[in-house]
Amino acid sequence: MEEEKGSDLGHKCVVMDNEETPASSVWKTVVSPYSNSLSETLKDSRTQDLTSSELEDFTGNETLKLDQPTNEKSCSENEGQLGGPKFQPPLFIQRYYLVAEVMKNHNVESVIDFGCAECRLAPFLKQVPTIQQVALVDIDRISLEMSRFRIKPMVYEFLEKRLKPLTVEIFCGSATDLDSRLMDFEAVSMIELIEHLYPDTLEAVRENVFGRLQPRLVVITTPNADFNQLFPGFKGFRHADHKFEWTKEQFQSWCDNTADTWGYEVNYTGVGEAPEGFTHLGFCSQAAVFQRKVGHSCKGEKSIGSECYQKIEESNFPIQEASKLTDKEKLAIEVPYQLKQFEIDVCFHDDADENAVVPMETLHKMKQISNLCSIDELRLYLKETGYQLSEDNKFVIIPCEVEFNSRSYMYGDMDDDIETSCDTIISCDQSGDQDKRQATSPSTETDYWNS
Repeated sequence: MEEEKGSDLGHKCVVMDNEETPASSVWKTVVSPYSNSLSETLKDSRTQDLTSSELEDFTGNETLKLDQPTNEKSCSENEGQLGGPKFQPPLFIQRYYLVAEVMKNHNVESVIDFGCAECRLAPFLKQVPTIQQVALVDIDRISLEMSRFRIKPMVYEFLEKRLKPLTVEIFCGSATDLDSRLMDFEAVSMIELIEHLYPDTLEAVRENVFGRLQPRLVVITTPNADFNQLFPGFKGFRHADHKFEWTKEQFQSWCDNTADTWGYEVNYTGVGEAPEGFTHLGFCSQAAVFQRKVGHSCKGEKSIGSECYQKIEESNFPIQEASKLTDKEKLAIEVPYQLKQFEIDVCFHDDADENAVVPMETLHKMKQISNLCSIDELRLYLKETGYQLSEDNKFVIIPCEVEFNSRSYMYGDMDDDIETSCDTIISCDQSGDQDKRQATSPSTETDYWNS
C-alpha cells in the first residue's frame, strides 16, 4: 500500500464534502501562477518510447484495479470506476509512464520510489537504459512480501541482457526516516502518496526528501480536486484513506513553497486530460517535477542516516559480458543479417521485384546496430564495404536472391495463403486422389508446406 495506508487499515470509510476537507482549512497558502512549462514530450510520454514488455504485469483483471487496498471496507482508488471521463491506458499506467519518461529524459541512474505499494513501477523503470539502481520503499510489509515477484528478471532478460547493471531492492520503511543506503540516489518519485499523509507526516516526508536526501530530481503526483466535478454525483475523496485532495492552485502553491525553501525549480504536468470544454480544470492526476538548481547548496550538509529500513528482496539483472570484438567487427556480423531479413520481406521490394530497398533510418533503428554506431557512421560503413546506396544515400539497395516462396508476408497476406493451402490439402486428403491434388494445388503452395 501507499505510505501511511497501513496505519489506517481498520478505519471506517468516511466520506467528506470538499468544503470540509483539511485541504481547505489547514493548507491555505498564497496561490502562485499556474505553470505548464514542462515539455510536450513529457505531457504525452505515456504513448512514446518504452517497449510493450512493461505491460506484462498488467494483464487480465489487474488492468481494472488501481492500488487496491487490503481492507475490504475501503473504496476503490480507480478513477475509471467513478463514472465520467474514461482513460486508456488506465490512469495508473499513465502515471508510471510519466515517471519513467522523466527519469529517461534526465538520464537518471538511481531512483527511490516512496510509497511503492505493490512495486508496479519497477517494470517501467527497468526499461530506462540509464537506470542502474532502484529502491522501492513502503511501510506495508504484507504488500511488499506479496510483490517480490515483480522485481525478478523475466526470461527474455536472460536472452536480451542489459548493457548496464541493474539492482532493484524492496525495503520496508517510512518515507519520514533516512536510510543511509539510499543517501546518494539521484531521484525520488512519490506517486499518489502525499494525499494519504496527515499534515505532520507530510511535513516530515518533505523535510526528509528535500532537506536530508536532497536528490537532484523529484517527481510527485496527486489527485486534482478540481477534476472531481467531472465524476457524476461524486462527493468527498477518491479513496477512503485520503486525508486531503488538493486543487490545482493548492498543489502548486505547496510545490512552489517547497522549491523556494530547498533550492529547486518546479514544472507542472499530469496525466488524464479533461474533455474538450473542461481543459481549464487541468489533469485528473496532477504532477510536479522538481529539479535542483545548478550550484545551489541546501541549508546545512546532507544528513547521515542509519540502516533503518528492512530489506525484503533484492534482484540483480543479467548484463552483457564485455565482447572482444570491435564495433566494426560486430557491424560485419549484424548488418548482413539484418539486411537479409529485409530482403525476404516483400514489403521492401521494388515494383520489378528485383531489389529490396531499405531506408537507412529503418536499418539504423535496429537495436543491435544503433547501439554500435550513428546513422552517419553506418552510411560510411556501408559505402566502405561495397553496399549499393541510392543517389541521396537514404536507401540501401539489395539485389533479391531469395526465392518467392521463402519470403515473408505482412498485413495478413500469409494468413490468406495458409488458409487457401489448408482448404486445398483437406479437400485432397478427403478424396485421396493424388492426381487431383497435383492439379488443384499450385506449386508455390505445395513448396510452402513441403518446406
